[in-house]
Amino acid sequence: MQRQLANAAVEWQAANCDISFLLTGAHLEQFEGWALSTSVALTGDERAYLDASLVERDRRLVEEAERQRRELEGARKLAESERQRAEMESQRAAELAIINSVQQGLASKLEMQAIYDLVGDKIKEITGSEIVLISVYDLEKGMRHDKYSREKDERFPISEHPFTPLEKSIIPDLQHGKTILWNEGMEERVRKLGHSHIVVGELPLSAVVVPLKSGKADQKIITAISLQNGSREYAFSESDVRLVETLANSMSVALENARLFDETQRLFKAEQERVAELQIINSIQQGLAAELDFQAIVDLVGDKLREVFNTPDLGIRWYDEKAVVSL
Repeated sequence: MQRQLANAAVEWQAANCDISFLLTGAHLEQFEGWALSTSVALTGDERAYLDASLVERDRRLVEEAERQRRELEGARKLAESERQRAEMESQRAAELAIINSVQQGLASKLEMQAIYDLVGDKIKEITGSEIVLISVYDLEKGMRHDKYSREKDERFPISEHPFTPLEKSIIPDLQHGKTILWNEGMEERVRKLGHSHIVVGELPLSAVVVPLKSGKADQKIITAISLQNGSREYAFSESDVRLVETLANSMSVALENARLFDETQRLFKAEQERVAELQIINSIQQGLAAELDFQAIVDLVGDKLREVFNTPDLGIRWYDEKAVVSL
């Protein structure tokens, strides 16, 4: 064994200590075991050769272990990435189902308060947010009108109040359609800027405010959805914000449709009233054309006016300026 080790050491040195000449595998284990058990003293070259072989073996073992660790880490990351992707797809599918259900509901609503109620109730249901507000900010009057206000299970009546300093500070962002997410530092903001009006029970620790986009940077009326949590910070995730932003876009379209419907109805009603007025005038003119008696004319006009205004009491008098009396 020693002669074999000596010959191998000579070849290794002759090859300028090339690692390909070192002992490996079972051969190395055989010589390692022999060196530990033999009483024969190894020469310096033999010892150096055997030690170099052992060091190289240990290096390769470490290298292999590191390679396996990297492979396992890569597999773990891939599995985690797949899990997150599947989770995001599932979450997105759930969000789309929610959005579709809201949009179907909005399609049947042409009254603005009904739209506020539908979206507010749905957001409360799907996010579990402690506080849900849908507010209209009137920049010209400096007033905030809360069209929908709910804390936990209690619904609050429609209310309004002047802008607080804190609310004034967010108006520029809302005008530009920017979502505001405050997951911490609410107490400091309230203390620094001032917010004396708390719509519902307690000071929120987390808040998100999503404006409805109108495409106008100088808009004077801003509608916004606000979610608040008074129990903990970091209550709202990116998925919460994304969902509310999508619902806000759908709500914006529904409100615009409702506004256009109201405007159409108003114009139609005004036109119908004008048509009715013209019909009345025409019927009176036709009657007058057939009457030559003054009292008959007065009676005709009086009866027609009583019919139009649906009143039993109506008088027609003329004023005698010289006698200063009305007859």
